[in-house]
Amino acid sequence: MNIAGAGAMKLLELLPPSGLHLEHLSEVAVAKGMASVITDSLWAAESMGLQNWAHEEILEQFASHTAETAKQYLSGTAQHVKRRQIEMMC
Repeated sequence: MNIAGAGAMKLLELLPPSGLHLEHLSEVAVAKGMASVITDSLWAAESMGLQNWAHEEILEQFASHTAETAKQYLSGTAQHVKRRQIEMMC
């Protein structure tokens, strides 16, 4: 997983025992990563005939989330790393 931004080095300190392969890219946050995740998700959804649903779900998630939500996702990943690894493999 590539990570970037002001908190990237702190994330590296928190997650090494997780078994995740993390690579620090930059102290500057990179927006392309999120765009790539969204694009890949929509391509996958399209292949299953679920593109409209996925598009609406993504828009809903962005509309209802804040910076605090992102912090909760990161801390939740550190706390539940084994489950997250399994989720990412599915």
